[in-house]
Amino acid sequence: MRYLPLILFSIFSIEIYAAPMSYKGSVTSMSDIGKRYTSLESSYAYDVKNSIGVKLFHMDNNSRIRDAFEINHIHRLYRKNAKQSQMNIWLFGGVGYMEGSNEKLNGDNHFGTAYVSPGIQWDYETKRVYALASHQLIRGESVNHDTTKLKAGFSFYETGFNETQPWFILEASNINGITPKVEITPTIRLINKAFYLEAGVSNMGNPKVHLMYTF
Repeated sequence: MRYLPLILFSIFSIEIYAAPMSYKGSVTSMSDIGKRYTSLESSYAYDVKNSIGVKLFHMDNNSRIRDAFEINHIHRLYRKNAKQSQMNIWLFGGVGYMEGSNEKLNGDNHFGTAYVSPGIQWDYETKRVYALASHQLIRGESVNHDTTKLKAGFSFYETGFNETQPWFILEASNINGITPKVEITPTIRLINKAFYLEAGVSNMGNPKVHLMYTF
């Protein structure tokens, strides 16, 4: 698992993501790249409300390093469609195995543990406004890396289906035991059909990139 960052880099150009879940029979992938958190995920939607997939992630805050693999599931619990907007509630989570190391105090600082990762997400979107709130538990033996994320933003202008739409998104996130405080990241988001790019630099000076694609 110590070579996970290299694995992620080598397959990054192949596996990128498009949405939490798309149409039945679609394959979606997601990649996050950052100083403290890097992940790669791919899933298959076996119906319009459910998908199953696999995920790799790497966490690093200098004193703690985590590498993990999990099998996960996404379920759309609720959707409300209006004329100009859509709201969703998602349940997601997985089971996996994590290896890591802590700042060495006495003896061996390496460990391995099974873990579970249940979570919930709410999102709301129009052609001009976007908001998201999510919280995920990441718990194993002596491991607690619960993750909270808030996003909100707006598009600069409306575009047609074949045009790239630019957005400004402000993200606040925290990973328990990994980020020393809430990390605030202003980002620019670009969406063109099934392709999605989000990039910015946080208040801690850390570049963050999020890529999505669906097929």
